[in-house]
Amino acid sequence: MAPSWGHKNLSSEDLCVDFRANFAEDKAKFRRLAVASQEILTQSSVKFAEKTRAISCEDRF
Repeated sequence: MAPSWGHKNLSSEDLCVDFRANFAEDKAKFRRLAVASQEILTQSSVKFAEKTRAISCEDRF
């Protein structure tokens, strides 16, 4: 017997199609978040490196 949610009976094929669609959407969201996080971390690293370099240049004089 196929599982049912609400009034709609879903076959295993329907569930598989739904899972694949949701998985693809979630994977795309995860990738977007990962890219955004990587950009933020890169910007933070660059700022830190610039500050560190500025401080080390000041200490030379």
